[in-house]
Amino acid sequence: MKLTTDIKPRKDGTVSATVPATDAVPSGRYVFNPDADGNLTCDVVQESHIGWLLDTGFFFPADEADIDAGLASLPDHDGEGSDDEPGEEPVAVEPLEEQVAVELQKPGKKKSK
Repeated sequence: MKLTTDIKPRKDGTVSATVPATDAVPSGRYVFNPDADGNLTCDVVQESHIGWLLDTGFFFPADEADIDAGLASLPDHDGEGSDDEPGEEPVAVEPLEEQVAVELQKPGKKKSK
């Protein structure tokens, strides 16, 4: 799949990305070069590398027709599949921390008691 990025290129006009190795797949290094339109693109063949790069949020399918395939290649972080299962009801989630009201004051002024 051809991916693109909007990361600011180095002085040589390229962006490099290294995907770490896993137990099943070796690492990969990709160099994004400007195409004819000036977009930084690179062909990535390994599906797990495509998913890893897309998951960073800095790389995107260059062709709109590849968006669904790109979404399918994203890693499953919680081991439970997509959270967008048809017919699933939303689950209420408690906040991680207790919310505390904060009173802001202008610098240098002490709060009177």
